[in-house]
Amino acid sequence: MTAGRVAVTWDAPAGRWRVEITPPSGGGPVAHPMAAHVDATGATWPMPDPATRPEGGDTGSWDRPAEEFVKLADAVARRTASVEQAVAYGRHLFDALLGPAGWAALDARAPGQPAGEPLVVLLEWDTSPLHRFVWELLHDGTGYLALRHGSPTVFLRLAGPPGAVAPAAVARLPRVLFAVGSALSDRRVRAGAEVMGVLRDIERGRGIRGTAVLARVLTSASLTRLGTECGRLTPDVVHLIGHGRWDAQAGVGRLTLADDAGSGEEEHTAAELAQALRTPTLVVVSACDSGYASTEAGLPLGAELAAAGVPIVVAMAGEISDTACRVFTRSVVASVAQGIGFTTALATGRRAAFAYAQNTPVKVDWALPAVFTRAALDATFILADPVAVGAVREVIEGHGYVAAPLFAGRHELLDDLDALLGPGQPGALLLHSSYPYKIGGTRALQELAAEAVRLGHLPVRVGPFTSADAPATLEALVYMIALQMVRVADLEGVAPPRQTLQLAAQDPPAAAPSLDELLVLDRTGLPPRPDRSLVRALRADLFGLRDAVAAARPGVFAASAAPLLLLDDVHLCLDGLARLLALLSARGLGDAPQTLPVVVFGKEHNGAGALLKDERERGGRHGPLRFRELKPVERLEGGADRLAFLSWMLNPTCGVEDWPTMVLAPDAASPFPDQWLDTFREALRERNFYDPAAHHSFARYGLKYGLLVTGDDDAVLQAFGMLP
Repeated sequence: MTAGRVAVTWDAPAGRWRVEITPPSGGGPVAHPMAAHVDATGATWPMPDPATRPEGGDTGSWDRPAEEFVKLADAVARRTASVEQAVAYGRHLFDALLGPAGWAALDARAPGQPAGEPLVVLLEWDTSPLHRFVWELLHDGTGYLALRHGSPTVFLRLAGPPGAVAPAAVARLPRVLFAVGSALSDRRVRAGAEVMGVLRDIERGRGIRGTAVLARVLTSASLTRLGTECGRLTPDVVHLIGHGRWDAQAGVGRLTLADDAGSGEEEHTAAELAQALRTPTLVVVSACDSGYASTEAGLPLGAELAAAGVPIVVAMAGEISDTACRVFTRSVVASVAQGIGFTTALATGRRAAFAYAQNTPVKVDWALPAVFTRAALDATFILADPVAVGAVREVIEGHGYVAAPLFAGRHELLDDLDALLGPGQPGALLLHSSYPYKIGGTRALQELAAEAVRLGHLPVRVGPFTSADAPATLEALVYMIALQMVRVADLEGVAPPRQTLQLAAQDPPAAAPSLDELLVLDRTGLPPRPDRSLVRALRADLFGLRDAVAAARPGVFAASAAPLLLLDDVHLCLDGLARLLALLSARGLGDAPQTLPVVVFGKEHNGAGALLKDERERGGRHGPLRFRELKPVERLEGGADRLAFLSWMLNPTCGVEDWPTMVLAPDAASPFPDQWLDTFREALRERNFYDPAAHHSFARYGLKYGLLVTGDDDAVLQAFGMLP
């Protein structure tokens, strides 16, 4: 469906605006004037023009003194507007910009338009004062246009040059970069941090089905680091999280990021940001006033980003609350990932955020996300190809790589994986722990396996083990890897590899044993084999399996991407760990030309784990080993602990009996903004992060003493079809 267009130009001789409305139905444009009131400060305010005053009906907007509208606008800007004030504000803007006649022309349905499809309206003006107003609150006297159930209106603020071309749908699995320009503990960026928390839920697929994204987190982001990471990751969506402000003196919006030294902050304009961002399709700016211009000159940051080349920008026309930002973003991302049109997703997100806001003192936050586009979008535009998303999600779920409870707070492991799988960066990653209790190693390998799929690599994950069933020898470990390769082959419907299984068989008879016979060998009695022979067989089978699976799923696995071997609980491989470590080289497992990257996890204090400690302290005999210590969540640094705790509170249903089902979030009105985190750390000290008893205790304490508030995100999203 073609979008409607409302173009506003300044008529200097008349001292007012000229509004031209082009309906999507194909009819001719309709034009009328919009009056302008100039106050004592020189600011200009839109007013209904006397020439458009109707002969009957509601004429309240025409009778309202300009000073009264200024007070309404101030209440909306300060987020203190009552329900009645928000309606009056929206009705005033409606009568000034559109009026009943203009709206009737704009809302005329085009022939063949499906029922319930959003009405997309492009707002285009060459005068920046109009950006100061929340046009998303337009109200026709019976309801907000953006919330109509039959055909909600989606307002897109057009900011690109004439002839700009609309973006194409992202054909691959969407790549999302969160760039956090300040500390995650900063209260002023909590809305962005909460969005990061809910997107972890979307990645692991709880509730919202068929969803997958490749996400990275860049903390203490400077402009230089942002540019480097965008060049490396080539993200499709960038979520900028930081402080925003309107610089009235310069007439530009500014976003605060870290400086290159990481010890201070620097402000940047949209032009500087656009150069660093390069070519994402969508940029979301979780920063105050990023969609707002408070003076007569200059464009808001969101509009400038679109003008500088970003196809779509979602920015905040004010200081939005955490809950409204969270529900809006979660709904939009879920809709987009399900293949729903982008404008439909925007409409649904607003309605969901509005439904949530009815239970809070804030009544206008649902309307504050402003959408700027470089070119016109229609109701059929899809941000991401649902086929690509669904195919990757199907593999992740089918192979059991969805981590439940969720993987939280360890985004540095994903950076390690990128380095391991990157060009010219072979070797092995050793995850080690010196803590006696559960530390999340198995969950980390599970997430790394899922991430390998998102990157187009074929993972083969073996473990976890107990001391009773762990493979003691290298031969037994290799045999278990072979069994897992057969499982992967069965899941993907390709022929299973056999070289490793045949090598493991005890003195095979003259007739080749059947696959069934090879799958039931007694691994405790496997004969010794030369280490290099084991490696050659493993490599042949892993690369052969990669080739077969890549041919079967060309849209998921890349034929040129190396397979990834992930080994859990290697400290229990008592007699084989030393041999395994000796086989790790600059090419991963073995030293053949094709690299075979490996990730292993083991505890240094248990079983043969002292070998891991020795290897770490020597820095690796061959120099190819990367080490990453897995610490308890409460000891993570750089705000990662805060993100992990936020993720748990925002995704409380984790498949554990008696787990809380209501969203918990820090109380924005609490005079103790960080006490919730200190309390959580103390409750979980020296305990499993996912221990239900500890979480229950923390939730009860936080609610009792006003550190936490509850929210029913799922109920709101279910009401709008976002959850089953």
